[in-house]
Amino acid sequence: MSSLKRILLPALLLASAGCNDVLFLELEQPALCKTVVGQTFGGSQYSTTLDIDVAQELQGLGVDSPEGIELFVSMERARLIARSGVTDFDFIDSARILVVSVEPDGPPPAEALSYTRTGPTGAEVELNDGGKLNLSEYITQDTLRVEAAISGRLPSEDWSVDIEVCLYGRARVNYLEFLDAQP
Repeated sequence: MSSLKRILLPALLLASAGCNDVLFLELEQPALCKTVVGQTFGGSQYSTTLDIDVAQELQGLGVDSPEGIELFVSMERARLIARSGVTDFDFIDSARILVVSVEPDGPPPAEALSYTRTGPTGAEVELNDGGKLNLSEYITQDTLRVEAAISGRLPSEDWSVDIEVCLYGRARVNYLEFLDAQP
């Protein structure tokens, strides 16, 4: 190593000691998707507007972000893909996905994704507006409740869909803060 490099490297490290944003690493996962195949819904006896509400509690999350690490996690999109009993989704007027804290001191319920039909649809429908709601506050809790609601004139026969949900994630690690927080 040349003498200039021996001098510059320690000088840069010393100069950056007071600048928290100089030494950091940012990791990004633009689309982490999971598909549930063949989710079946019972046909409606009446050809009227009904609501379907589906709720799922995700337990054992409790993701704590160590000092020096900033997390951003969001739902980017959810897609419904027709499998049987339907050829299009013109019967869906609106759909939404909410995240709800089950902890009494947790964050308020928030809409993660939504869809409103504006015209004819095809064999796929996408709920979007994703990326706006940071789920970091929600996933630090042990249990998270995810609620989905579909409203419209539901089919009279049983129908099934594939459901694909995609998440976005970003972690920013500030080396100096992270190292300072370690025992």
